[in-house]
Amino acid sequence: MSLAATDKIAQQLRQARSLIEAGQRQQAFDVLALLASDFAGREINGSDASSVAELAFLFSQIKAWSDAALWFCKASELAPDKAIYHYNLATMLRVQGDLEGAEKALDRALRLNPADGEAQNLRASLRTQSESQNHIGELEQVLCKQTLPPKQQVHLYYALAKELEDVQRYEDAFTALKKGADLRRAHLNYDVRRDQAIMQKIAQVFSEKLLQEKAGSGYTSAEPIFILGMPRTGSTLIERMLGSHSQVSMAGELNNFSQAMMGQISSLGQPGNILEAIELSAELNFTALGERYIHSTRPDTGHKPYFIDKLPLNFLYIGLIKLALPNAKIIHVQRDPMDTCYAVYKHLFAHAYPFSYNLNELGQYYLANQELMAHWKRTLPGQILTVNYEQLVSEPKLTLKPVLDYCNLEWQDNCLQFQQNSDASATGSAAQIRQRLYTGSVGKWRYYKAQLAELEKTLKSGL
Repeated sequence: MSLAATDKIAQQLRQARSLIEAGQRQQAFDVLALLASDFAGREINGSDASSVAELAFLFSQIKAWSDAALWFCKASELAPDKAIYHYNLATMLRVQGDLEGAEKALDRALRLNPADGEAQNLRASLRTQSESQNHIGELEQVLCKQTLPPKQQVHLYYALAKELEDVQRYEDAFTALKKGADLRRAHLNYDVRRDQAIMQKIAQVFSEKLLQEKAGSGYTSAEPIFILGMPRTGSTLIERMLGSHSQVSMAGELNNFSQAMMGQISSLGQPGNILEAIELSAELNFTALGERYIHSTRPDTGHKPYFIDKLPLNFLYIGLIKLALPNAKIIHVQRDPMDTCYAVYKHLFAHAYPFSYNLNELGQYYLANQELMAHWKRTLPGQILTVNYEQLVSEPKLTLKPVLDYCNLEWQDNCLQFQQNSDASATGSAAQIRQRLYTGSVGKWRYYKAQLAELEKTLKSGL
């Protein structure tokens, strides 16, 4: 490739990156599509691999998953010795539901770099391991190495715990899990008391009196359906069921509402801390906030009458949501407290939920979450629909029908065939939602009743 051609490609990639950072996703896609067309129209070789991989990465940043997978596949073919290209291909295939293809790509990545904990953990999550087909021995062997950085060790411990649980070696599974969680917690700067104070402040500021006084304005759009609550409660399942309805699209876990809120708060002044920001949030222009949120979700939304925003942390903003978007629907997914906390504890989150790596902190956070949710349901009577996970998996049609009624949607049988929904999913449940409905996660915490005894005591004392 000539120097001029190389410079042109680099310029196009920089342009696309800048457009993405500016939130101009459609314009970025147009630039990337033009570059992809150029690559497709000529012969490329190993020297192009890094540019092709960058193209794929930028496609993934604008949720063009199939394009990203196509070009990560091409990058891995051009440079088959680059483990990262196989790993990135696997992540895109998993998002699209090709779990078998994702596992094969991870096998290739791990043959090149077996100590890649993130690849090992992702591979472990793709299916239920069996006695005859698992990676337990490989994981234990890799963990014996003394030179692994902590981040890789954490991923490896979580992968080992998951596979040991799959083959019903529960005591060994919890031992591995606790090692991973303790190591992760040791590298976090976190104080659960700060989160407790934030939730208490929100309830104090958004009192029943304020919510009644400020009601009556807001942006009138009825498009958004917020599914929220604690993570790992089944919110992705209800999202996929609703998202299989012809009138509903799935926008994913959006940070848009909090970003729109913080943008407006900054225009009022610079709060000294988060508690001051909460106080300022009660003085926002709620109509402008709702409108700003809706427009910020484009182009992921707007092509169907309703869309789902499934960010669990939106439970913090329910008062603001109802003031800014009075016609929005809010669905709170509730699950058995111990099952919820164990499911959170055993999941390694990419960035969020720092409370999840210590059982005492997890219990304290859960209680604060429940207290705030009780506040919202008390101050906004009839405006939040609670869906019980255990009822949903045992009696799906009976449980889902009131959800559709609440969302002003007619019944469609497709909602019970959610596993056939080919739409992408980038959540932690991306593998599970490709399966038929199952009840195997109900009561799973009981396998660890002794290890979770203090957590159970904490929850019982506060509920």
